[in-house]
Amino acid sequence: MKEIKDYFKIILDSSQEIFLIYEKKTLKILYANQRLEEVFQIPAHSIYEKPDLIYEKMIEKNTFQSYLEQISQKNQSSDFSLSFNLSQKIIYFKAFFFPIDSESIGLRLTDVSEIKMTEQKLFESEKARSRLNYLIGHDLKNPLVGIKGLSDFIHSDLKNNNLQEAE
Repeated sequence: MKEIKDYFKIILDSSQEIFLIYEKKTLKILYANQRLEEVFQIPAHSIYEKPDLIYEKMIEKNTFQSYLEQISQKNQSSDFSLSFNLSQKIIYFKAFFFPIDSESIGLRLTDVSEIKMTEQKLFESEKARSRLNYLIGHDLKNPLVGIKGLSDFIHSDLKNNNLQEAE
């Protein structure tokens, strides 16, 4: 069994996602992979002793704590979004809690910051496009109304055989 756990840790440590394992009863962090150390720039042993090093960077601490408590009681999987303020930069994660066994729960954090930034850029460009369409429509409408009015006058004069007025 120890070999399986060691192999499992090797896999988790090589992942690009962050993995944590919590003890169900105390909600104490039992394991954090190397990716967490890289992203948060906190050594794993510090996280085990002082989990507040992670929580203090979390933007929605209460939401996270309530999910953690619910998962430990219900023994069901759950996913939600989390964000952290790291070095003046907000990083967004898709979080997924899952039961491991009767004594522990796992947490997988997938960085979705690029997706969030792309969505924000898309929203901003859509807003700019709408504004441009409004301005173009408004700025073209006035001259076209004037041209249409003038052409109506010319058309009316030509229809009444009033060639001198049409010129």
